[in-house]
Amino acid sequence: MHNFFQWGLFSASVAISVTTAIYDPPQPGKGILIGLGAFVSFTTAITGYFKFRERAFNLQQTADAIEQHVTAYDLAIAPYNQAGETTNLERLAESVESLRVEQRKREQQLEQPHQGQQEVI
Repeated sequence: MHNFFQWGLFSASVAISVTTAIYDPPQPGKGILIGLGAFVSFTTAITGYFKFRERAFNLQQTADAIEQHVTAYDLAIAPYNQAGETTNLERLAESVESLRVEQRKREQQLEQPHQGQQEVI
C-alpha cells in the first residue's frame, strides 16, 4: 500500500512538472495541474497519516519474534528447556503476551502526532 502511494506521488509530481513545461497553462493544462496537485496533496496526507510502512515493519517484527519463541518452544531450546512442560508453556505465553503489549505501544506511538523538539543552538 505504501509503495502504491509513493509511486503515485512520484508520478504525479513528475506529471505536474511536465505539464507545466509543455503548456503555458491554457485552460486544459490548468485543469490537469489542479487535478495532479490535488492528488499529490491527498497522497502525501494519506501516507503521512496512516504510516503504512512503519505499521507493516512493526507487525512483521512482532510476528518474527513470536515465531522465534514458538520455534524455541517446539525445539525445547533456551529459554524453554525447563523440566516441566507447564513451566515452558507459561514462559511462552508470558513472552508472547509481552510482545503483543509492546506492539500495541508501538502502534499507539504511531497514532500520536509528532512532537518534534529541536534544540536551540
